[in-house]
Amino acid sequence: MIVSPIIDDLGINTFHLDEKSQQTDYKIKYVTEYVRRWLQVSVNRDDIRNINFMDCMSNAGIYKDGEFGTPIIVFQLFIDNARQNPSINFNLFINDNDKSRVEICKKVMDFLCQDKPKNLSIFCANSDVNDYLEGFSQFDRYFRSKPSSLVFIDPYNAGTVRLTRISSFLKRYYCEVIFNFFTSDVVRNGVNNKIRECIGDSDIKSKDDLLRYLISNLKVGFIKFSFSYQFRTSTNTEIYQIVFFTPHTKGLEKLKEALWQTFNGRFYHRNHSEDQLQLITDEEEQSLLIELHSKFAKESLSRRFSGQSKKYSEISAYLIENTMLKESDFLRHVIKPLMIEGLIRKRNITGNPNNYKGDDYFIEGESNERD
Repeated sequence: MIVSPIIDDLGINTFHLDEKSQQTDYKIKYVTEYVRRWLQVSVNRDDIRNINFMDCMSNAGIYKDGEFGTPIIVFQLFIDNARQNPSINFNLFINDNDKSRVEICKKVMDFLCQDKPKNLSIFCANSDVNDYLEGFSQFDRYFRSKPSSLVFIDPYNAGTVRLTRISSFLKRYYCEVIFNFFTSDVVRNGVNNKIRECIGDSDIKSKDDLLRYLISNLKVGFIKFSFSYQFRTSTNTEIYQIVFFTPHTKGLEKLKEALWQTFNGRFYHRNHSEDQLQLITDEEEQSLLIELHSKFAKESLSRRFSGQSKKYSEISAYLIENTMLKESDFLRHVIKPLMIEGLIRKRNITGNPNNYKGDDYFIEGESNERD
């Protein structure tokens, strides 16, 4: 086995490291791409004094191939942003129930940055994730003082994290959450006793019902919006869904940008052979996918609000949560085409025919098109 130089230099025992699968690689790219965009927004807000990232199940932060995991990549992003924004406190919370992996994470961070910015703090813990999420006394100082906070929960299976612990956290703090839900465990084993201990007293049996139940139980406190993205094997079997929760549509707007950057707008990530021939270019694929997502968005919007008058902000909030499209796609690919088709009527309440985002719209609906 070829050992990565950093692993060799630090004397890391590879016994404590995982192999990195393709879906893990893309999961890391997706999450850290969102973190980049989240930081860009957070550092430019005048009211923010603390920026918090919490990795509740961090693993070792490095894989056997020597590539970094989510906590180390976020650590590097925090270093850059902390140096550029000395008036903001950057707080990185790392936890894993395996003490050896936490120690490796700390060792890698120390190796990468011997001159850590004074406004960057690292808090490492070795706890069960459910106990960790209840540690309010250690979080209050940072999560309640003008914060922008993002919590990442990435368990090994669906029977690990209790929903009540997450919901209690969300009721206490204004934050966003990225939660990896292992749907494959439910499909393979059903809602067994271990999973039922995590979700509470429920008679839910199917994967789809459980996902809806999870989302409804975590839309608490400040959380208003969610979005789920699937990861599948090369044989098209669903492995897990990464579910994002946010208090504000701005979070979903940035998430969509990260999704399109990482997956080019695909409906889901499916493992593939790296040497697989690609019959169309990325640009051609993206154009096709925008067309497909727009078709679904137009049909969904027409059905959902048929016969109703809605503000642009209400339409935008619906589309950002229920379709793969980015906010920048809505006018060109959904609203204006529906106006041409006679399925949406712009009410011109502003008196400015070119003011689309400040206006109201009457949704005629699909049925009226046939009258």
